[in-house]
Amino acid sequence: MKLSQRALIYGIAFALFAAGFAVRFLSLPAWLHLTIYGIFAVPVIWLGCRELIKRKAEKRMDREAAWRTFIRDRNVR
Repeated sequence: MKLSQRALIYGIAFALFAAGFAVRFLSLPAWLHLTIYGIFAVPVIWLGCRELIKRKAEKRMDREAAWRTFIRDRNVR
């Protein structure tokens, strides 16, 4: 991941955190609070789950590659 992409992700996360924190101090109805928190939470949860899925897939590919290498090296005589 490039530095600019990482900075963009952290910038968006900080902006969402700041907006969510500011909403706490406004006197809005409870349903509006929950709606706003939901709007902020969905992208964060989606990005987190996407990263976890990507990491699991990479680990599985690494494990499969290591196994294939082990078998190939074992069969070479």
